[in-house]
Amino acid sequence: MHWLLDMPEPAPLPSGGINVLRLMLDPRLVCRYPLNQQEVGADLLHWIQREALGDGLGSEAATLLAELLALPGIATAAPMAKFNARALPFLPMQLRKDATKLNLFTTIATLGTPHDVTVHELRVEIFFPADEATARWFQQRSTCKPGT
Repeated sequence: MHWLLDMPEPAPLPSGGINVLRLMLDPRLVCRYPLNQQEVGADLLHWIQREALGDGLGSEAATLLAELLALPGIATAAPMAKFNARALPFLPMQLRKDATKLNLFTTIATLGTPHDVTVHELRVEIFFPADEATARWFQQRSTCKPGT
């Protein structure tokens, strides 16, 4: 995300943190880089719609869904009817910025039966390289060396 948004590393987090759904769907931010933005957007909106339905009216998820649907082009690009499609357990994503093309897949893990209410809404998203060229790109930029 730092690279896509030309942010210095490490950049301080804004107050309240960062919401990946906002980053990925806002046309001024990361939205312009996925080559498969229609699939990415539909999958992300499908995910937050399920969360909003489960959490109920007035929930943070319902508020976020309304905010995302109000972004320019979202309501017309991904009508609600498409949200009912079956989602894969992972999301393929192809990114292009300048001359660099990355092939990734991502998945979100949730804690299904947490014993602590504070982790009920914890989500962990992990991006994986989907090919050798993408893996090499990340390895060349990694500050963590193998074996350390």
